Amino acid sequence: MQVVVSQVSYTYPGSKSPALSNVDFSLSAGEYLAVLGANGSGKSTLARCITGLIEPETGFVRITAGGSVPSALVFQSPGDQIVAETVELDTAFGLENLGVRREKMQADVLRALNQFHLSSRIGDNTASLPTGSKQLLALAGVYVLSSAVMVLDEPTSMLSPLARDELMDHLDRHHRSGGTIIHITHDRGEVSRAGRVFVMDGGSVVFDGTPEQLFSVPEPQQESWGISARFPIKSGDYAAESVVFCRSITEGPLENFSAEFRRGSVIAVTGESGSGKSTLLEILAELRIPESGTLEKAEDVRTALAVQESEASLFAEFVADDVAYGPRNSGLTGRPLVDRVAAAMNMVTLPFETFRDRQTFSLSGGERRKAALAGIIAMDTPVVLLDEPTSGLDVRSRAQIMNLVLELRAKGKTVIFTTNREEECGIADQVVTLNLPEKPRT
Repeated sequence: MQVVVSQVSYTYPGSKSPALSNVDFSLSAGEYLAVLGANGSGKSTLARCITGLIEPETGFVRITAGGSVPSALVFQSPGDQIVAETVELDTAFGLENLGVRREKMQADVLRALNQFHLSSRIGDNTASLPTGSKQLLALAGVYVLSSAVMVLDEPTSMLSPLARDELMDHLDRHHRSGGTIIHITHDRGEVSRAGRVFVMDGGSVVFDGTPEQLFSVPEPQQESWGISARFPIKSGDYAAESVVFCRSITEGPLENFSAEFRRGSVIAVTGESGSGKSTLLEILAELRIPESGTLEKAEDVRTALAVQESEASLFAEFVADDVAYGPRNSGLTGRPLVDRVAAAMNMVTLPFETFRDRQTFSLSGGERRKAALAGIIAMDTPVVLLDEPTSGLDVRSRAQIMNLVLELRAKGKTVIFTTNREEECGIADQVVTLNLPEKPRT
């Protein structure tokens, strides 16, 4: 088996610059390739070209392999590839399209769900799954196909540390058994598991070598590629009154949860997938009413929530129009509206003059996440709720978002964000760790 990518170029409709430019390489059977690069560097586009979802404008991709499935892709956003009503049916979808006989299909589906700890959810509605479980479901749907080449686009971006380690161990086993892997990632620890590494920049492969060779590249060069950055450090303490109170809240996985959050502080919420992080933010945003307990807020407190799958909240054709939607509906018009939108876009490092007229569908996954965050920041609420705001972002962008959180704090805002990354907890004034419920309530 061999993967050949020959002089591949591609430009998205409406874009002035190519997403891929003369990409040329080959990959042998059993290789484990990690692909790094800043958001917008062409990584996801390359994955789509390799798996046949995009036809290159120039050049070609050829996979010489036996079997019915030469390649399979785990999307960057798991919701984009979940198509069936239940966990079992979604995992079986690809096999059904291949005409696999029923008995084998059932056995293969159960094996895949066991592999990703989803067998207990086999009959669950896919829409009800936590985002981390949706990502595991997308992985199960690809794993079950036994493709010649497994292509994974940020497969751990929404997973807890424990689930991330388990997935990486699975990839190691798959590789040792002869599997061929192309793994797009922003995590240096994940890169070290691969035998070969690409760095992409501006649609081209600018580095091709081993992990050891990459890590020896001078730090300024790594920073210019967007694969290394210095994370901010919190300075100063807060000493303001509490403005949000959770009193004995029970809802979903949350059981008798109590906490209070102070004005002008940063609160990081951590915990395994399914422990209730997103549920807590939905309650704080008053999008969800708890089964019992109360939520109390100071009189002047309003909230705005950037949901975990924030890219799904984008709907306007152009970026600036999408960011403007919330403040416009709040009554802001004219120059004040333009200034608010420009400030929010600049804060998330989507320069207003560059991205204002960019079509939202042409943005990379990381750029779409930034646009969604800008729309929430433009609401200018006293409390800002961010559910996994750095998921899918490159290292440089993650550091920029953490600086943004501190900037909002300096403006007197209370920022509550969920995260699976220890280094991001370092900027917080308060860390709330949620535990998995001991058993489901009846």
